[in-house]
Amino acid sequence: MNEELMVIEKNNTWQLTDLPKGHKEIDVKWVYKIKVKANGEIDKYKARLVAKGFEQREGYDYEEIFSPVARMETIRLIIALTAQRQWKNSPNGRQAPTAWNKRIDSFLHATGFKKCASDHGSNLKMISDFKHIMMKEFEMTDLGLISYFIGH
Repeated sequence: MNEELMVIEKNNTWQLTDLPKGHKEIDVKWVYKIKVKANGEIDKYKARLVAKGFEQREGYDYEEIFSPVARMETIRLIIALTAQRQWKNSPNGRQAPTAWNKRIDSFLHATGFKKCASDHGSNLKMISDFKHIMMKEFEMTDLGLISYFIGH
């Protein structure tokens, strides 16, 4: 739990603020998960602090809804391209998703990246350099070669 709190602080995705007058705080809870390797061995124990957003009311507690989601078809396509092109390295709210998306978007833009509709290449050095700058800026782990899909 302490590691999760340090990551939240380092990545600046949550901000402690005073509660506006007439509003009640939203409860949070800890969610625990055991991450396992492809062979079934325990890799690490994860703790995630989540807001109980279901207690919020639109127009009163928040004005916008934001949840970037990857479609399953997109994930399958990326995995297939990774296998086909034999890529050796792959880049592993306010509501939390909004805050995280704004944070990473501003970092990538400041680093010189531009949004594009599709991937234009498979330069292994570029992928490796990208992973390095991401791990320098954000608390994250390189899981190595993709060998199984999340939730296998």
